[in-house]
Amino acid sequence: MSILFATSQRNDMRPLAFQGIFATNCYDQLRAYLAQNEEFLAARGMPNAASFLAEPMHDASGAIDWYAEGDVEPVPFSSLGEVEQQMVMDTLNNYASALQALLAKSQGNGMAEGLLHEALQHPGPDDLYVQNGAPILINWGFAPGVQGAVPQDIMRLGGIAASPVAAAAPVAAAAPAAAPVAAAPVAAPVAASIFPGCLSWLLPLALLLLLLWLLLAALGHLPSPLPSSCFRQSVSMDSELLRKQSLEDDLARLLRQLDERAALCVPKTPPKEDLHAERKPVLPDFSTPVPEPEPEIVPEEPVTPPSFGVAPVIPEEPKAEAKPEPKVVPKPEPKPEPKPEPKPVPRNSKMEIPKDAAKKKDLTFLEGCWRSKTDLFNTRGEPIEGEYCFNKNGTGRRFVYEKNGQRCSGAARARFSGNRLIIEAPEASCPRGGGYVAQDVTCTGSESSTQCRGQEHSRNRNKWKATFLRK
Repeated sequence: MSILFATSQRNDMRPLAFQGIFATNCYDQLRAYLAQNEEFLAARGMPNAASFLAEPMHDASGAIDWYAEGDVEPVPFSSLGEVEQQMVMDTLNNYASALQALLAKSQGNGMAEGLLHEALQHPGPDDLYVQNGAPILINWGFAPGVQGAVPQDIMRLGGIAASPVAAAAPVAAAAPAAAPVAAAPVAAPVAASIFPGCLSWLLPLALLLLLLWLLLAALGHLPSPLPSSCFRQSVSMDSELLRKQSLEDDLARLLRQLDERAALCVPKTPPKEDLHAERKPVLPDFSTPVPEPEPEIVPEEPVTPPSFGVAPVIPEEPKAEAKPEPKVVPKPEPKPEPKPEPKPVPRNSKMEIPKDAAKKKDLTFLEGCWRSKTDLFNTRGEPIEGEYCFNKNGTGRRFVYEKNGQRCSGAARARFSGNRLIIEAPEASCPRGGGYVAQDVTCTGSESSTQCRGQEHSRNRNKWKATFLRK
């Protein structure tokens, strides 16, 4: 189980990189590298090597959340007493010796050695936390945001932090004499003044060399300094040549098959007629007698007999008037009965999926706000109780109310997948930084048999029984 115990702002620090790769972007590779050498480090006084670096979670707003494994929340190193701080410093001295031995062992692996060296640097002493007596480092792989400021190295932190405790008695004893106390910090400004002077000409020189490398790499004279991944995989030239030859053979075979199929689709051309060849005259055949055409038969016109006088006019009998057919009056169509409006769900009643809702994809029963009870707790030990508000189409938002008055919110969407109701909720962000991970809630059954289960989209994939109550 992971615990969120600290949050820092990325804009206040300067990320450290090795060959163009930020150290914090390779947390999984660094953790796996420390886990591979766990026995080597444990033999030299570093038993929990994989959990020494806190897990970073970057936010789009520029915040970085730091997580640690276990159920106990880490505490800042500065909040411990002198005796506990001295014990942690002794542990850090062992860590520094073990890490120096690992770096000396990893000289052949340039990428792993460089990334680990950058990851062991951090902005200041407030980046150290303690969990069950074991130190945990945050803001690793970063330098102070001030240009020219030198980051602290964890391999020197044990010796530097332990010196004030050991030197407390001599300083207190020399308090009456003002001259020794004032002369003690003289050496630090001298060393600090030399280093910025070197940066004034080392940084432009390094920038010019990097630009020259990029130019020669673009022209193909040097390999590119930008690798495609954190740990480069070695590929032999022979395997690449064999792969190229195989691809060329496949391409030639496909082109040959294409030509064979295209030849089958060409239509046969008819033979061309020779226009200059000798031709025989075509004569009519008189051997067969031609029948004479029969005369056309003209039909005789009928003879009309002469009329002597006018025939009497016989009056027509009056026709009976047709009675008009009765008009058919169309019957009025029955008006459709209005659909009964759904009865309002009483407050604090459990959510029940109607029987035909999944078949009709009807999400109107979700309209309104629902309180979601879970058995989860945040990093401060407070129970997480959310709230979902939907419209008739199943679109809405998710809210999480904390005891300090902060309200975290994010989008939410409900849909049917077969007979299951799925409520999807992406990450919910908080106004003061941090937030809650994305989660899905799946509800099955109908009416009184409706049951819902939730699952987080985190590394641990936490699950819980969800209960929705009408608000």
